[in-house]
Amino acid sequence: MKKDWLAKSHESLYEQGSQTTNYLTSTVLACIGITGLILTWYNNEFITRWTRFSTAFQNWQNQTERTIAKTTILMDAETDFRKVYRQLYKSNPLVTNDDLVSAGFPKRHTGGG
Repeated sequence: MKKDWLAKSHESLYEQGSQTTNYLTSTVLACIGITGLILTWYNNEFITRWTRFSTAFQNWQNQTERTIAKTTILMDAETDFRKVYRQLYKSNPLVTNDDLVSAGFPKRHTGGG
């Protein structure tokens, strides 16, 4: 059984997401061939939802703000990160294993055990 690469705790997902969004600058996106509709989706959909998760997580860290619907926001963030991985990285021949690791994703499986 394959190990899931996506962080499960709120704290770990926040750290992983921060690493990904910090790495994926416009320069990096251009270098790995992300343009057109996928770039539009990343900028308009993913970044908006990441910002929502990030804000909710930061509020959640404050004891007086812990009543937010963090479970829904966490599930949305997990879905979004899986989509970023599939659409921007998984099958993109311009993406190196170094790119994957720098963005907080696992290296490609190269076969073997």
